[in-house]
Amino acid sequence: MPANFWDGVIPLVLDLKQQLGSSLLRVVADAYFCKVPFLAPLVAQGIQVITRMRKDAVAWDERIESATPKKTVKMKGEWKLARLLEHFTPQKLSVNIYGKLVQVEAVERFVFIRGFQPKVKVVVAKGKKEPIIFLSTDLTLTAAQIIEIYGARFSIELA
Repeated sequence: MPANFWDGVIPLVLDLKQQLGSSLLRVVADAYFCKVPFLAPLVAQGIQVITRMRKDAVAWDERIESATPKKTVKMKGEWKLARLLEHFTPQKLSVNIYGKLVQVEAVERFVFIRGFQPKVKVVVAKGKKEPIIFLSTDLTLTAAQIIEIYGARFSIELA
């Protein structure tokens, strides 16, 4: 079977973790990497991921596995994530982006995404034209921290 993109990227990240000798490694990646074939192997190795999600992303409140031998999974409580700002009162956050303190309105929620076992934290922030959706596998981070860490991605890439 021919190798795919993930077969090349994931070993690089795992090697980086080993080379750093770090028990904590956080990967910040653009929306292309918000896919289960990228998230699952990294999270299984204790690597946290912060990324953006597509504007049409969907998530669920509950993931229910059946006890049958086929282990079917049912999802309940579907959300179109870009619409969370319409369903919940946004928090007003002060975040440091590109060296400036800015005010952001955002909603955060713990949800399941399709095909991925652990819950993730999503943060939906009001954008100029449309909502910006962030995903973090680290459930301990605040909405402001997730936005700031993702905001630093561009500066990190240049370094």
